[in-house]
Amino acid sequence: MVLTLFQVIDLERNVYEAVMKFSIIPATILAIMTICPMAYADSFCGFDERLIGTKAIGSVSPRQLESLISETDICMLNLFDTPNETNEQNTTACMDIQYLPSRFFNYEEEGFDPLASDYFQFQAFDADGIWVQLALKTGQRKWAKQKNINPERYPYYHTTDDAPVFVNRKIPTQTGIYDEPRLDKPSQYKGQQLGHLTDDWIDYTIPLGLFNHDIFKRLETYGVFNSSHIEVGKLATHYGEFLYAAYDVKAIIKDKEGREWLKAEEFLDVAPFDFWHFVAKELDAQGKKLSRNDRELIDSASYDETFRSDAGRTVYFPYREPSGTITMVMTDGPDCD
Repeated sequence: MVLTLFQVIDLERNVYEAVMKFSIIPATILAIMTICPMAYADSFCGFDERLIGTKAIGSVSPRQLESLISETDICMLNLFDTPNETNEQNTTACMDIQYLPSRFFNYEEEGFDPLASDYFQFQAFDADGIWVQLALKTGQRKWAKQKNINPERYPYYHTTDDAPVFVNRKIPTQTGIYDEPRLDKPSQYKGQQLGHLTDDWIDYTIPLGLFNHDIFKRLETYGVFNSSHIEVGKLATHYGEFLYAAYDVKAIIKDKEGREWLKAEEFLDVAPFDFWHFVAKELDAQGKKLSRNDRELIDSASYDETFRSDAGRTVYFPYREPSGTITMVMTDGPDCD
């Protein structure tokens, strides 16, 4: 069974509500991945991971293009040599255009319909207002008209170092972090992923105001959190199973060699399902239960986007080689790697 993107999001929310209502620990979430692993992976991690190895700036669905020809039984587009409708148009089959590869679907199977899939996405190589540049499988570049302008479809698009950035995901697919946009300036402290944080990294790089949040104050009354772990610098040791390093991308910059970098602010974030798993485990070990009011308070706050630390360091990720090939992206993780 393969669910649509929207069905997966609804299912994920329904399971989460069950976790909160009946105190089912988040092992239930694994059931989603068993029932619909392909849909879950793509919806949770986003499409960006599939850009690795390409020279694209993002991706676009054929259903988001005004150039789509709706009168035919198969997916066809009207494409142009330049971003201008006064030029001669070429009618092209969608399967003759370069698309994002998938680990889960074989788009070359006979009878595959790009319009019936929530996951089929063309690679995009340039954007100009309402226009997006696609590439035929022959390598020839063509332009298609979009139904609307949405820069967020093209997060890895460098125009100038000061241009607005639309990389909205928080978790890198690799841990090569640099103090400057130079390959000879690797960072001494590397933010690791879920379950692999170090006490030294948190102590050295992260403002610790997060742990003064009301959530932790309430949990301390149940013996689930101990504020003395802040003073002795043992936060990763005791709480690393639900904490992870995350990054707000602030700019895309290009060095003199043509390599592109993501400039990002580092912060400490909380994985909500793992957080609730930790709370449930600690309460069970002590034979305690949260009061209804405390459960609702912690539930509401733990899924708030502000339940995270303030920004720490500014760091850099080399994401596109001088050749133009993308080598890493940001995902929705922390389970995306």
